[in-house]
Amino acid sequence: MSLDPSNNNKSIRLITDSAVGLPDSVLKKHSISVARMEINIGDKSYLDDIDIDPLRIYQELRSNPDARASVSAPKPSEWLRTITHAASQGAQAVICITLSAHLSASYDSAKVAAQMANNATLPDIDVKIIDSNTVAGSQALIVLQAARTIAQANNNTNTCIESVIESIEKSKSKVRFLGMLDTLDHIHRIGKVPSPILQAAKMLNIKPVLSYDTHGINIIAKPLYRQAAINRILKEMETDIIPTATQPPEPRSVTHINIMHADALHEAENLRHQIEKRLHSIPHHVQTNILHPFLGIHTGPGFIGIAWLKQN
Repeated sequence: MSLDPSNNNKSIRLITDSAVGLPDSVLKKHSISVARMEINIGDKSYLDDIDIDPLRIYQELRSNPDARASVSAPKPSEWLRTITHAASQGAQAVICITLSAHLSASYDSAKVAAQMANNATLPDIDVKIIDSNTVAGSQALIVLQAARTIAQANNNTNTCIESVIESIEKSKSKVRFLGMLDTLDHIHRIGKVPSPILQAAKMLNIKPVLSYDTHGINIIAKPLYRQAAINRILKEMETDIIPTATQPPEPRSVTHINIMHADALHEAENLRHQIEKRLHSIPHHVQTNILHPFLGIHTGPGFIGIAWLKQN
């Protein structure tokens, strides 16, 4: 599908689910629409970022660690609402990027909405659904890179939607996400950690370092104490981003970095300053965002993570 020059800047619109965890100011800046999830605490349900915000959820988890909490994927009707709104704004095509289909029904829900749109309500709109294969901060980096690509495409009438999708797929292969768990209590409650391991981790003050990619969640280190875990994440990031002496010099694009925290803003800001110092010689952009509860209710308050998207 080629873009219509008479409808410049409105040809392709981008939608994602609210697990992306980006603040409204960033979403508006990049013209990104969001299909909202539902957050359930006890017997109450809230529409994400409308009825409740992530900070309040983490505060409730701290005050009541045994509270039953869950997050539901956007319903097909919610995806259809965002697609319909994009069409009303002049979109000829819509790209929906969802969190990993291995973790949520968001992808399948978006597919249903796309079929509804194409078969009945919006037959002239080209709707593409892309699985980010990831979550949280790394999903956000993929979405933001897609938004930059779409902005360029909407200003280039020779660009087709397929080339935009190809660019998004390349971004998916370059993103990495590492995080540190402050406690195993929350993932223990959903049956992911046996009680003996939970007790041993508490006795030794182990702070597992997790990696999430297309292969799933893996523990890459089990350092003692919080700072040791954060240092390990920083080391992994530096190894990935900073070129070695044996690498030939080359022009570098900006490396985008997303720091995530679950009610640990002060520590996240300190981590940002450390990253700025370590990467002073590398073109980079660092942002700090609160971790979306889709992942945060499993990690628990105190989680710190970093996602990065290499451009070269």
